Amino acid sequence: DVTYPDEIPGYIKLRRQTYGVAQVLILERSEENND
Repeated sequence: DVTYPDEIPGYIKLRRQTYGVAQVLILERSEENND
């Protein structure tokens, strides 16, 4: 079984920030592709 350190303070926040940055990059690439 794989355990994720969700109990560590700030881990979820850090993961959300990382995912947020990835989303922004994906959106930027999508806009460029639409051009």
